[in-house]
Formats: sequence, C-alpha cells, structure tokens
Amino acid sequence: MRFVVCYPGTKIPIGTDWAANWFDAEEMKKRHANNPAANFGVLLGPDDGIDVETDSEEGAAAYAQHFVGIVTPTWQSTRGRHHFCRHDARLANLPGVVKWQGIEFRLGNGKQLQSIVPPSIVDGVKREWLVPPDVEPVPLPEPVIQALLSLPPAAQRHRKSTAIPTIQRAMVDRLCRYARRGKLGIAAVREGWHGCVFIDLIHCIFSDAGSERGAPALVVFPDGEYRYLCFHPDHAGKTWADVEEAFGSLFPAIQTGLDLERTIQESIQALTDDPSVMQHGPLVQIVYDPPRPKQCLVDGGSPRIVATPKAILRARLSSAAHYYRFQAGKGWVPCAVPNHVVDAVLQAPAYDGIPSITGVVSCPILRADGTIAHKAGFDRETGLWLDVGGDYPDLPNVKEAVEMLKDFTVDFPFANEQHRAAAIAMPVTFVSRHAFGGPVPLGLADGNRSGVGKGLYIDGTTMIIEGRPATRYGYPSDSEELRKVLTTVIMSGAPYVVFDNVKGKLGGPILEKVLTDARWSDRLLGLNREIDLPVTHVTLATGNNCRLTPDMPRRTLYCRLESLEEDPSKRAGFKHNPFLNYVKQNRHQLVMACLAIPYHYMKAGRPDQRLPAWGSFQAWSDLVRNALVWAGFADPDTRDTLAVQVDDESALLAAIMEAWCKPMTVAEAIDLAERGTADPDPIESEKAMKLWHALEELPRGEKRKHALGQLLKNHKGRVVNGRRFERTDSARPKWQVVCIGVTPSGGSPA
Repeated sequence: MRFVVCYPGTKIPIGTDWAANWFDAEEMKKRHANNPAANFGVLLGPDDGIDVETDSEEGAAAYAQHFVGIVTPTWQSTRGRHHFCRHDARLANLPGVVKWQGIEFRLGNGKQLQSIVPPSIVDGVKREWLVPPDVEPVPLPEPVIQALLSLPPAAQRHRKSTAIPTIQRAMVDRLCRYARRGKLGIAAVREGWHGCVFIDLIHCIFSDAGSERGAPALVVFPDGEYRYLCFHPDHAGKTWADVEEAFGSLFPAIQTGLDLERTIQESIQALTDDPSVMQHGPLVQIVYDPPRPKQCLVDGGSPRIVATPKAILRARLSSAAHYYRFQAGKGWVPCAVPNHVVDAVLQAPAYDGIPSITGVVSCPILRADGTIAHKAGFDRETGLWLDVGGDYPDLPNVKEAVEMLKDFTVDFPFANEQHRAAAIAMPVTFVSRHAFGGPVPLGLADGNRSGVGKGLYIDGTTMIIEGRPATRYGYPSDSEELRKVLTTVIMSGAPYVVFDNVKGKLGGPILEKVLTDARWSDRLLGLNREIDLPVTHVTLATGNNCRLTPDMPRRTLYCRLESLEEDPSKRAGFKHNPFLNYVKQNRHQLVMACLAIPYHYMKAGRPDQRLPAWGSFQAWSDLVRNALVWAGFADPDTRDTLAVQVDDESALLAAIMEAWCKPMTVAEAIDLAERGTADPDPIESEKAMKLWHALEELPRGEKRKHALGQLLKNHKGRVVNGRRFERTDSARPKWQVVCIGVTPSGGSPA
C-alpha cells in the first residue's frame, strides 16, 4: 500500500503532485509521530488497489455474501467499513467509481484517487484499523469481477462533471482578489480533489516569507464554502479566522447611520469584489435563458445585459458586505441592507471601481491592438462579455479565408461582385466591430422580390457570429417606437438589430442619428434614469426593392439579390442544402475566416487601398472595407448607384413645381387640387388636375397637408430642373416657385 499526506482535519491531499509523493506504511508511522495532526490517504488505481466501501446496510450484507473468508486491509470510517483489495486489469475500462448492490468500488480509473485511512481524523472522528495495512491485499472474488464487467453503462457511477459551479467560481475570484490585496503570494489556481479549487500560496502566511514549508492553500468547495489549510509544523492549526485577524475581513463591515454618503461609497466599494456586478449606465448583470429541455428544438437566446433590479441589488450588497446598525445597550448589531441605502446606490452618479461592460458577443473578436479576444467571460481590454464555447481552429491564411467566405455566399444570386463583397463585409464587420472607433453603416439586404434569399443570408450571418438565426424586429412606422427599440437593443448589449421585411421608406431622423452618432442618450423606462451609452451594435435590414430617405444612401452598405425566376423560393441545386445546417456545422471555421482578413491586414501594416472616402464611416472603411479590397474582393461601395435609385423625391418635387401655378399656402394648394374638374373655369380646372396628379404620391386625407408641408420645408431652396420653392414675404407667407436667376413676379415662372 502506498500512502500520501493530507491536510489536518480534511480528506484533501497536500500539494499539486501529491500522487507522486507517496510513502510506505513504516514512513507513515514516522510522519504521524512527528505531526499527530496530519491525515493520511491510501492511493487507489490500477497500480495501487481498490477501496471497497460498505457504508450502508445493503452494502454490508452484500459484502458478507460475496466476500466470504476474505482477509484484506480494512478500516472503520464514520459511515462504514473500507476494504482494500488488489486492482484487476480487466476493470481498467470502467469509470473511476462504480456502485453495485450497495457496495461502492473506488477503482481510480482515469483519475488518481485516494481514501482517508487511520489514524486520520475527519469531522472529529478518528479512523481505526480493523485489519492492519501490513496484511497483503487480496484480489476481488471472480464472481464480483464478472458482475462489475456486466453492469450496463446506466448503472455505473461516473465521475461528476468538472465544470466549476458559478457560486464556487465567484468565491474563487473573491479570494484571489483578497489574497492580492493582502499580498499573499499566489503560486497557482487549480482544480483538485473532489471538485475543490485550490488557490496555492507561495509560502505559509504565518511564517517568514522565505519559508515554503506547509503547502498552504485557500480551498473552495463546490458549494462555495472555503477554508485555509496549511501543513506547516508550527501553524497546522491555523484557520480562516486567523487569516482574517491578520489580514482583514473578506467581507467588509459597513455601519449604517446618518452618514449616508459614506455608506454609499463603502457599499459601492464592496460591490467591486463581485464579478457579476458591472455598469452599463446603471448597474447591470448578465442574464441567460434557462437551459432548454432535451427534446426542445428551438434555439436558445443570447445572453443579454439587463439593469439590476432593486431586490437583486439588495442581495448583491448583502453578499458583498456585512451591514450593522447601532442599538442602544447592545452596540453595533448585524442588520439587513437598509432600503434607503439600496435606493441611493441605484441612483449613484458614478460607480468607481466597478467595470464597464460595452456589449455581449458569442464568438472571438478582434481588438484594436490586433490581438484576438477568445477567452469566455469578461474581457477587460474591450469591456465585452464573451459567451464563447467550444474549440476554434487556427486562423487561416488570407487565400483560405477568401475561399471560405466566397463559399459561404455561393448559393445567393447577388446582382454583382460589389454586392457579394458587401454581403461578406457584414460578418467581417461583426468580428472586427471593436477594433475601430466610430459608427458602422446600415447593412441592407435588398431583393427584387420575396423568396430570393435575403432573410436566409441574414440568418447565416447571425449564425456565424452567435450560433443562432437572427432575432428580428418589424421596422416601426412611428419614430417614438423606433427610439424605444433602439434603446432596448443598446441597453441589452446585443451585437446587432435586424429590421425585417421593411415596408415603405427606410430612414428618418432617429435611424440616421443612431447610424452616425457614437453615443446614444435616452431615459430608461422603470428606472427614471438617463443613459448615455456607446453605440456598438450593427444595424441590419431586409426588404424588397427598399426605398430609402434621401440621407440614407451614404449611410448604407447595400447588397442586392436578384433572381430571374418567377418564384425564387422553389429554386434547387444548391451547393449547401440546408444552408443553415452547413453554417452551423462550419461556424467556428467561418468565424476564423472572418477574423483572418482584418487580422492579416493589420499585421501587414494596413496598406492604403486608395479608396474614396466614406464620410462618417471612415474608421470602418479604413479597416473593414480596405481589408476586403486588400484580400481581393470588390469594393463594396455602391453609394452612387443607391443614391440614384432612391432619390425619387426629385421627380416628385419636379412634378409639383410644374403644377404649382401661383403663390399658395399648403392648404390652398390641396384645396385647388381637390376641386379638380368641378371648377367651371377650364383653365383653372386643367391646373387643378395637373396638381392633383402631382400630389397623388402623398398620403390622402388629413395626412396630406402635413406631408406636403414637410416636403416643402425639407427641400426649401433645393434646385430641381432650374427651379426651387421659396416663401413670400407677405403677412401670410405662401409658397411660390421661382426660376434660378429670375426675380419672382408673383406668378408662374416663365
């Protein structure tokens, strides 16, 4: 039998390589004589032996039935007896622990295990040998071996998942910060025995700094409990209470009273030790959808940023600090976090020390310094929360990346290579969004009819960046509703917003503002608080023959899909079918292909491609657009073509000017148009009909007056076909049409 030393009072082996530092029974006796507080364990596994544990009546009865006449090293623990037997090579493919008829067989397969043996003391109970360790261990009875080999997989007790529970991870982070503040040198943080996490310290903190004796560690258990362990001969009995006495409390003590300002600042300072608390305007937290049932085929939602509710903030504060109130005759006594303190923290103007979060992403992203953020969790360099899982391949070279992205779009009927380049620019923009400052143009997927594939392309793009089809919004016709949608998206930290199947005109002051402004200000409903946040999302839209407002072409990255078939939805012969399955299966490779182009472009020194400037979006153009052209794609700039297609207001203005026969108010012009042929004067009737036809594109009824007035105000002074609208200087201003260079005479221009 081979033994290892464990921390006093626990079942936890000492050191990072405890399985290699074993000793025999004689050495164990010597070590125990030198340090009676030490605990000891016996190694288990194919090279050592098996612990046959009978800690129940069923197990004890089964052992008595199947192990008749067996004499092997045996000891008594708190719950039952342990019998040490020889390992059998035939059992090597079973899990590390197997249970059969109430008997637990600790085999140690796949991961080194050990069991606590006498004279160890755990939970105040001393283990005792019933058969001493100098007796030779015996093999398991053959019928027992055959029974274990015949167990179905469902009956075998497998090792627990090695995933660290959230509560345990939070405590590990808190203790690491505590250790750094107290200058308790950390040697390593590792997962250890029975799901514990060890924060190994460089030396015993109660001894000289040069002493490396004792293998000191802060140990965090899966349920979040923690303790200080050390095997230093002079300080083996030290506990966590001794650590706090020497280095301060892990949880600060906050006394509540009249000094509310101090209480608020101390409360905010306490929250800096809680990794789940961040700020995004107000205090916020990351929220995930609950796990999906096994048979649920619906994609899970993305993690999102939400403002921390008052009740949750109270819970965070109570976990971050201990609050006290003064009570006459008793002094300072523990209390719950007062309501007025929670309210004051919620409305605090600043949260010094609490990290700012800028968004949530679900794939590796490119940083401004050319490095790639890929580690799950909060990335302090960018302020992003990375919901990243799985293994990603190495970055491909530029040629391989180009081929992969062309293959991604091979089944879509883009109007030309410029539009295909614009389509590829969208996922490349997502992964490099935080590598440049400034706004991003609207990504518009436009089709010549329904069923051409624009929605599928958008789903493929979002599948690359977050592993699921797009979350869609209808484009609100009301500017107030659009503002609320954009505030919700920006507050949630979502990487994109998609306005699907846009009807009518796309644009207007609200959309144009969010596309060109670096920050967004609004009032949060429910919190009565103003926010001022950076705009980091990408705006996408789809539609059929979309019509844009005049200021939108320069704000739009335009990709056009055109099919010559009457019903494009019935097309066949695709290379990737079903398309979304192809993207899902190759998602990690496509992410790295999108990253490779701007990454290699930055490594090459960002050579200038001498492209025309792109106004408000120059930073995006300098990186994403230049990188695509450098890699061999066409320039995705289709602004000129788009401007010609969408500027239909020029034709409308020209028609209205042609029919505008004299100075009139908006109401008089509409009244003239509506009289039409009812006017007995044939000349006036002809003028009225001409104006009526010109105004046909405007809304009817009460909305026409507002639409016409707004049109004339928006284009006051604009020259179309050598004419323009101007206001008269009379007491009741009217609109009149004048020719350039001709003084208005009060009538129709010559």
